[in-house]
Amino acid sequence: MTAIRIQGKPRLVPVIGMIILAASIVFILFSGAAGITQAGISRSLSRFAAYVAAEAAGSGREGHFTYGAVAIEGLGFDRHAVVSDVRLEIVGKPITGADRWVATTPAMLVMPDVVAPGGVVFVFSSPVSILENGRPKATLTFSSPLKYSYADVNTRAARFVRHIVFLPGSVMLTPAGGGVVTISYDGIPTVRLDVSPDTNARDAAYDFRNLRIVTADGTEATVGSLSGRLEEKPAADGRVKGSDVLTLTDLALHDRNRTTKAYSLAVNLGYDKNAPGLAENDDVTINQLVLASDAFKLKANGQFHVAEGDALPFGAANVNIDNVPQFLASELVPESVRRPLASAIDKAAGKPTAGHADIVLRRAKNGTFYVGDVTFESLAAAMLADLLTTSPQAAAPKNDLPASPTGKGK
Repeated sequence: MTAIRIQGKPRLVPVIGMIILAASIVFILFSGAAGITQAGISRSLSRFAAYVAAEAAGSGREGHFTYGAVAIEGLGFDRHAVVSDVRLEIVGKPITGADRWVATTPAMLVMPDVVAPGGVVFVFSSPVSILENGRPKATLTFSSPLKYSYADVNTRAARFVRHIVFLPGSVMLTPAGGGVVTISYDGIPTVRLDVSPDTNARDAAYDFRNLRIVTADGTEATVGSLSGRLEEKPAADGRVKGSDVLTLTDLALHDRNRTTKAYSLAVNLGYDKNAPGLAENDDVTINQLVLASDAFKLKANGQFHVAEGDALPFGAANVNIDNVPQFLASELVPESVRRPLASAIDKAAGKPTAGHADIVLRRAKNGTFYVGDVTFESLAAAMLADLLTTSPQAAAPKNDLPASPTGKGK
């Protein structure tokens, strides 16, 4: 077999390589973020504004999402829209205009969601101001940008609108009155909400690990874990049925001098309520409520109703405290009220509670609220009397002025 050998340098290979490299650069610079045009972003923002208005109207409120100029910046996969003067307004009582909450920020970035086709991501780097009825309430600032994803998701099983908030490393809350509260946690926790436009079913979840809340004076609250799940679905009869589960572990408070014991809280609620706009007729079931430390456990369960024609809930709940002395000695009960509360627990239980207490809370519709066999009013009056009896008398005022040359106060 005759072999053919080409002499000289293979110039064609580097030329083809340069063409591929140039084409790749052009693709990255101009096609990496397809769909980011001023018209496309404006359509996405308009859809979001319509969604906010519809969601608010469904619960008897008004919702407005407004914004200013939209500018396209960046190249390639860094291409994004800059939206100025962003404002979200929710009016709880549209007729009077009361209960008006506003969140506003000077600018946010908007880009397509690469995970959910058709979705958008809002990126907040600037501070967010919160106002109530026109008065400043607080300002939120972030250690790194906060991201919010909004997407209309279609699957074979269902269609739903998905909201996901990706929190930064820490969030600083500055109340209008001053002082800063810093909230931090491990990792990048997310808060998710799925809403079905067809059925109005909702599914929300959140999960935080090693949550830390530090106030301006150095007081710190730490939480080992905080997670929750909310599920809500309209029934065939038009009522709304749902459940709400919250779990909190290893809650402790710290200041310069000491640290409290760790406490845990578990709550499992169910509810069945009328649809918005109908007469109030709601049921709330306490499937489980457990507040505990390593020394005591307080448990509760029961059911209450809220109905038109009665300003207060009515129903019954069982409360069980497995170690009353340890509960009273905990940091949850201020020292000044421990003795009056111990007496109140004995009265409600109907006998001295050396260690264990079972108490029933009950109220008939339009009736009197009872704690055990004692009315709430009489029990509160007895506690108040005990407080006044056991409180130390105020000391007589002292003359702290320096003595005069004659030895008498001025």
